[in-house]
Order: sequence, then structure tokens, then C-alpha cells
Amino acid sequence: MRLAAAAAALSVGLAFAPAARAADPAWTPEETGLVASWYGHFAWDSAAKGARFVGCASIEPECAAFDRGAQGWTMRGAAGPSRRTLFGAAFDDARGAWVVFGGSTGSYSGETWELHGPTWSKGPAGPTPRMAPSMAYDAARAKVVLFGGEGAYDDCSWCGDTWEYDGAWHAKSPAKAPSARYGAALVASPDLGGVLLVGGHDREGCTNDAWVWDGTSWSALETPHHPPAGLRPAAAWDEGRRRVVLVVADTECVYGTSDETWELHDGDWHRVTTNTPVFVSDPSFAYDPQRGQVFGGDALEETTWAYAGQVADGAACGLGVGCTSGHCSRGLCCDAACEGSCAACAAVDGASADGVCGVRARGTDGAPSCTPYLCDGAVAACPAGCAADEDCDASSRCDGVRCVPRTSCSADGTSIEAGDQRSCAPYLCRDGACLRRCGSGTDCAEGRVCGTDGACTASPATEGGGGGCALAPRDRSWAGLAAIAIAAALFARRRR
Repeated sequence: MRLAAAAAALSVGLAFAPAARAADPAWTPEETGLVASWYGHFAWDSAAKGARFVGCASIEPECAAFDRGAQGWTMRGAAGPSRRTLFGAAFDDARGAWVVFGGSTGSYSGETWELHGPTWSKGPAGPTPRMAPSMAYDAARAKVVLFGGEGAYDDCSWCGDTWEYDGAWHAKSPAKAPSARYGAALVASPDLGGVLLVGGHDREGCTNDAWVWDGTSWSALETPHHPPAGLRPAAAWDEGRRRVVLVVADTECVYGTSDETWELHDGDWHRVTTNTPVFVSDPSFAYDPQRGQVFGGDALEETTWAYAGQVADGAACGLGVGCTSGHCSRGLCCDAACEGSCAACAAVDGASADGVCGVRARGTDGAPSCTPYLCDGAVAACPAGCAADEDCDASSRCDGVRCVPRTSCSADGTSIEAGDQRSCAPYLCRDGACLRRCGSGTDCAEGRVCGTDGACTASPATEGGGGGCALAPRDRSWAGLAAIAIAAALFARRRR
């Protein structure tokens, strides 16, 4: 059977596909968890801020939505419309809703369904019943565009009509249009000024022509090179790399033949030398702005694929460019995951070389910052303590254990100022901190004396409070000298 043959071809294709060049993008398998489905569509759901798949499983009675999370794909919300295959779907970014139209439920369907968050609702009537229509969202004009499909003989067995949807369906009447067809790839292409239609199956068989819809008319896209015709083309707009990524499944309209990856940029189609998987059923792709890569695949395989450029350790990564090592750390491919605020994969940050994971030098800030601590030069994680002021940022100092806010002394030296003013009594303030011991009376607040134990305590006269002639603690040494001088003078006078 085709399913078994295609599955075998997938394993062989992955084992013996030629290795991608360092600068070439490559396909890598991602999360599992999708319910085996004969048909579905991937998109980036900006309302949910995540990747979503809307599909209809052959073993389930209804269609459903799945969201991608840390543990793979999980079903979100209630089940939707009845099971169907070969339906069209697109995410309406302006309205925050998935739009699903048509398909085969055993007969041709003309139903419109919308999915807002977890809630399904039936939409308005529109195009005639059909399956395999092509749908895409045109962000510049905030419209979902639909073209073609296969319908009943009395309606359009080969459909070549153009529709737009913004909560209601609007039939368009362009003077010129692509040939009537079903199963074409339709994808947003902002650099071309609209949406791009590629390939599909018309009355003559598979085709590889390309057309652009600008909201008013269709125009043929002429390029020096063309991708091959295929039974099941699928495409996505790669926002990070500003190009259309096209996968042509079953080239030359022959089931079980190879699948190819092509890119449209700089005015021409370019075949990418890469390990294109063999997709068993109709694939679908979308762009993930958070990961900076195209993703999607064949839901029947219950596996999604990521498509990104692959570069060596030490080279720049991100925005659609991945790493052969699988580790993109702060925009640079690294030989390890290199996680932690004080980790470094760039030589300028403290690594031994670009692409070799290490730690940042002592006294440098982390990324993200370890405030109020600085990296200790030993571990990749933020420090939890300090040994000296150099372990703290400029606004902090080390108290021997922790980094605490750096303060300043008041003008009279009796208190510290750190947003508010706090007294240092019975000590004075020195170098932005309250003293904790004294070496002389000059380290003590007024009315205090420095004891032999290094503590500032109240002077005896202050403690007595009797109103005697006690001298201030700071004047006691001078008073003693004066008394000795007077006594010496009196003794000298008597001897005369």
C-alpha cells in the first residue's frame, strides 16, 4: 500500500539523503503528540501567541485544534465541525480567528467554520461546496483569500473562482485568473504585494505555474527557473529570511516519488539541497516568529518538522538559521546548550573561542543581568553571595555575605543616606556605611565614648544626668592636660 511504501521511503530518504551544505537550511523532526490525521493545517495563531494545528482525524468524529507546548502538541478546547478531509483553512490575524471552509465529508461541503480561541462557531454561506480549495491570509489587506477547488459537476467540477473573507464572503471578478484547479499552494508573499498561488492540479494535470493576487487582479509570475509540478505542493512565508519556502510533494504527479524543497527570493526559484522528508499525506507549513523558523509537515506521521538554515559552531544563528549542534546561544551557535546568565559562547564574553561554551569573567555582568551580583568567573549561574565589593555591581557593596545597596554619609557624618536617612548612633558614618566598632572617641556619636571593647557607649556624665560640669567625651583628654599644666604652675610659684 502507498502508506507502507511511503513510510519506508521516508526512512530510506532520511538515511541516505545528501548532507546539507553548511549554509543550507535543513529539516529536523520536532514534537510529537498530534492525533493521526488524514488532513490538517498549521499556522501561527497570533491571538494565542503560539503554533496551532487544526485537523480532522480519521478515527475521531469531529475536527479539533491542537496547540504546541513544551511537552508537544495538546488538544485545545472542544471538538469542532464533523470529520472532513481536504478542507481549506487560514488564520485571520486581524480578527483573531481560524477560518475553515469546505472539504469532503462523504460529499462536497460548503460550510464555513470559525475558531476563536477554544470556541468553534458556524460562519456565513459563501462559495459553492468543494474540496481542496487554496486559502491564505493577506495581512496587508486583512483578508483571507480563497481560490479554486474541486466541486460537484453542476457547481464547478474544476473551480477557478476567487473569493475574499473578512467575516463575510466576497466574490471577486478579475479580468484574468489562473486556470481552474484544486490543491494548489497559496501563501502570503508581502514582497510580491499579495498572495502567491503555486502549482496544483488542473484539467491538463499537475502544473507548476505561479500567480500573484494583489486584491484586484491576478498576474503570472515569470521567473528564470521553476519548481517541478507535484501532486501536493505546500508553502509558507519565511518572515525572518524574507522568502517563500515551497515543498513539492510527489514531484511530476507520481505517487511515491521524491519530495523537494524550493525557495523563492531575489526574483527566482532556488532548489535547496536538503533532506526533504517524504510526506505521506498532504503537508502544511507555517512560520513561527518566536523560533524564527518554518515548521509543519504531515499530520499522518504525528510528527512536525522544523526548517532552518544550519551553520557551524561560532557562526551567527537565529531568524531562520539553525545550528548543526542544535544549540543557538544568544545569537551564536555553540557546542553545548550554554545556559545560565554567566554562561558565555562568544570570546568577547569570556569563552575560550567563539562557539565554545564557557563562563563570563569575574566582575562582568550576566545576560540577563544578575543584579546586584556580578559573575564570579567560576559557574554559569548567577552568584548567590559575595566575598568582596568587586562581586557586586556599581550600586552595591559587599557586606561580607551579600551585595547590599551602596550608601553615602550625611554631611555631619551621623547617618547614612540611601533613599532615606538612617542614624548610625551610637557610631558615626564612614565611607558610606555605619561603623560597627570604634578605635577612638572620634568614631562615636556625640555624648558617646569609645570603650576598651571597641564599643561606643554613653559617657558617665551623660548617664548621670546631674547637671555637673562633666566635659564632653571628646574634650576629656584636653581637660586632663590643662589640669596638669595648672598644677605645675602653682607648684613652681610656691618654690619661689
